[in-house]
Amino acid sequence: MINANSVYLNCIRFSGHPYVTMAEFEYSHDKHVLGTDWKSRVRDKEDLRITAYHEAGHALVSHFTKNSTPLYKVTIGAIGETGGHTSFIPEKDRTNETLSQMVAHMDTAMGGRAAEEVIFGKENITSGAYADLRGATRIVRTMVQDLGMSDALGLHVVNEPSEELGPQTREAMDAEMKNMLNASYARAVKIIQSNRSQLDSLAEMLLKYETLDADDVKAIIAGNADDVDKKLAKAGGAISLRSRQQQLASRGTKLTEPAASSNPSPNPTATAGQ
Repeated sequence: MINANSVYLNCIRFSGHPYVTMAEFEYSHDKHVLGTDWKSRVRDKEDLRITAYHEAGHALVSHFTKNSTPLYKVTIGAIGETGGHTSFIPEKDRTNETLSQMVAHMDTAMGGRAAEEVIFGKENITSGAYADLRGATRIVRTMVQDLGMSDALGLHVVNEPSEELGPQTREAMDAEMKNMLNASYARAVKIIQSNRSQLDSLAEMLLKYETLDADDVKAIIAGNADDVDKKLAKAGGAISLRSRQQQLASRGTKLTEPAASSNPSPNPTATAGQ
């Protein structure tokens, strides 16, 4: 839950106006979930370019994957432990998750690494996919061990600790998990390769404006990047609290940094970070 005082203080300290907008809520949410943004860090241009393609990969794969959780925003703004992140919000609350939804989570998580490999080559993939791969592995392990969603192992549920399993069972489980993860990655790579121009456009716009919302991403993928460019340029850049902070700073307004919050790792199935 977002602390109301945090939202109000961010509004007063950073925005320069007495009322609260969605930007303040988003900033407070991201700080609570991901951690404090890296205002003082100077990032290398190549690092930003890699991050832009990584996050664009998540957004692109999500867009073209059936039953994926709807995209909310994608940013290359560095927050907490991430150099950027892609956020998703379900259309409604749900108590159960289907097989196709879990597979879509995996494929979307693979999008960042897939984009890195396609654009920069396998020898230049980065550690930025750590949380994504960890999340995908957790999903596939649950599918295989706990939910009977494996063709190879069938409906058998594994209750025993891995060290108590026989060698054949362990080998079968490891092989099935590897096959499912490799298949997920292959699907992500195929989407990236088939939509290379849209990936380039998304990365270019992220480098220019830092943050894109779901409507921006859909428009860019549909070939309307110029319209998004005009909209964001008219608004003075990415419509975010960070932009207003920079605008105030350029006018000589003194900004007071709020106290740092805790910095938990993001949930890769809900937020894919680089």
